[in-house]
Formats: sequence, structure tokens, C-alpha cells
Amino acid sequence: MELRFVDPKTLKDNPANPRLTPADLAEDRQLAMNIKMVGLLQPPVVREIDGELVLLAGHRRRRAAIKAGLKLIPVNVRAIDETTDDLAAASENIVRAAMTEPDQWAAVKRIRASHRIKDADLCRALMLTPAQLKRLELLANLHPPMLDAINRRMAPTTQQLQIIAAASVEDQSVVWGRQFRTAPGASVDDAGGDEDDEDGCPFGDGETEEEFEPMDVVAGADGTDPADQLWPVGIDATPDWRSMAQALSRRRFFARDARFDDAQAAAAGVVWTQDLFAEGGADARFTEDATAFAAAHEAWLADRVAEGR
Repeated sequence: MELRFVDPKTLKDNPANPRLTPADLAEDRQLAMNIKMVGLLQPPVVREIDGELVLLAGHRRRRAAIKAGLKLIPVNVRAIDETTDDLAAASENIVRAAMTEPDQWAAVKRIRASHRIKDADLCRALMLTPAQLKRLELLANLHPPMLDAINRRMAPTTQQLQIIAAASVEDQSVVWGRQFRTAPGASVDDAGGDEDDEDGCPFGDGETEEEFEPMDVVAGADGTDPADQLWPVGIDATPDWRSMAQALSRRRFFARDARFDDAQAAAAGVVWTQDLFAEGGADARFTEDATAFAAAHEAWLADRVAEGR
């Protein structure tokens, strides 16, 4: 290929562009801000036809470069048999894989450590929303085998991740290890436990999502602690994020459901926490202190009784 620097406005669209769905304008603006901050990292691929450069790959990059105000951009001029052009264009749009979330978080940590950059600028540069950045930050609190699962693209929902990351790594280790009913070479009878419940939940009878006790698990032949193993039993098994989140969840009491006012809340010792993942416009404050929440309600009720209401 030949590298050239050209005005992006002179590049012609590929009439056989495989990406037919109209582009998302918000995503185009994000890419334009990224290019404006860090430059065009990957030159579009073009072919010269009748003296004009026709895009084979990079239509979004061309549009974003124009939005970013770039007068010249690098392009790679393709010079091989044009019968492979369609294959090249399709490959550019299909055979690509985004970075895993743990890799994204590692990159964010490196950038924060080596550059003084505000989160708003970081989001613009990396094309992340504030909510996506907050999700990545939760990964810092995860048990390592859970990170490995997410690296393998078996990730929990944001709500599940928020609950799991709020627990201690020790508690996360317990619920992770409980997925290993037996180790390679051992049987369920060897583990001294019952088979999974019919609903597939790896918790015994009588256990609740607020309380759990470490179950007996069988170490591997090499003495590996099941809590540190990477995968639940079964070659096709995937982590049961829902059950782990249930086991680690704590009851939340929301301000929007409270009858008492701020003064009564403060007097009872209620400390509100903001749910950063809640929808905008709603009162997303909550507390996990059931005793204080109940005391504030009792104070509110006592005031109403005294007032005869």
C-alpha cells in the first residue's frame, strides 16, 4: 500500500459499502471528538479509480475527520486486484473485536496515572459515557477469577456488577467458590453435598440472599482452593452472576419510599448514598441501615399521632 495525505472531503464513497445502516450521529460526534484530541490513529483504506480516491474502509473516520476540522488525513492506497475489494471492505466491518472491559479499565488506570486528565475529557477521548466509566471503575473491586470471566466476554449486568463489587473480595471469593460443586476427579458424593436445586441455584435449602455460610467444597487434585478456580464445574458452564449477586446483596431502603423528612432522617442517623446508576430525574438516594430507617419512620409516625393525624 501507498501512504498519502489528502483532504478528507475529496474522498469518494464506496458504492459497494457493506455498512448500509445509517450511522448514529451521536457516535459520529464522539469519534470526531476522539480524533480531535488524539488524531486519526488508523488511516482509511482507499483505491484510486479514474484519478479519484474511493473509500474501501473508513467512511466513519472520514466523516469524523471532517467534523473535527482536519484539512489533511493519511490514507492507505490499495494497489491489488480489485476483485478482493468487497472482501476487504466486509472484513473491516465484521472481523473486529472490541477490547474487553478489564483491558479497558487497565488502559484507563494507565492514562490516569500518567496524565492529568479530567474524567469528562477522558470520556470524550475514549468515547465512553460517564456510566460506562463508572462501570469500569467497579472492576477494581472484583475477585480475580471474576475478572477472567469478564475477559472471556461472560459479563454480569451492570446491576449485578454493582452489587458484587460492593461486597468484600473475601465474600466474593466465597460465592464464587460455591459454584464448584466438585473438582476434577471428584464426585458429588465426595463433596458431601446435595445436587443442585431444580432451579439450578447453587445454594442449599433455607439459605437466603441476605445470609450465607461457606459450603464445603472439594479442592482440586493439586490442592487448588475452589474459590480461586476460574470456572464452575462443566465444560460449558458459565458464571451464575444472578445467584452470586443475590447472595451478596444487601437490602436497600430508598429515600423516595420514606415518609420522614430530612431532619427526622438526620436525627435517626440515616445516611443517604446516591445510586449512580439510577435513571435521571428520580430520587436515587438509599441507605442500607435498616435500623436507622425504621427509627426515622417511627419518629414520623409518633409526630403524626401527637398531631392527631
